Amino acid sequence: MMVWGWFRLWAVSWLLSAASTALAQQPFITVASTTSTEESGLFGYLLPAFAKVTGIQVHVVAVGTGQALKIGERGDCDVVFVHDRPAELAFVEDGFGIDRREVMYNDFILVGPKSDPQHHCRYGRLHAVGSRNMAQLQEQAEPRNSR
Repeated sequence: MMVWGWFRLWAVSWLLSAASTALAQQPFITVASTTSTEESGLFGYLLPAFAKVTGIQVHVVAVGTGQALKIGERGDCDVVFVHDRPAELAFVEDGFGIDRREVMYNDFILVGPKSDPQHHCRYGRLHAVGSRNMAQLQEQAEPRNSR
């Protein structure tokens, strides 16, 4: 009877060990990303399809750009998904990453009255593109919303 007890104990231990090994071997990658990318819904759209095609699950860590790059520098993720081109280029140049790809871009859209009282547009286009014009917008007293 003692032999069967030891055998049961060994069998249960072996099954638990095999089950935990199988769980530990489920393939996954970790993506350090910005919160804005996470909140955009892009991952909710792409990741289920990626997992279905590859069998690889994706764990997303959503933080600020600087934090995501630090996670990458420590080697605690497989992919860094951020939006700061100079920092990304430095990250790769410093040997922390390879194969930088542009995936998304931002569009800045000004919406206002057709009369254009602040004269931001000429011929239907924003005439002063870039941070200088955005600074001018902030200095003016016209009410506006931003996201």
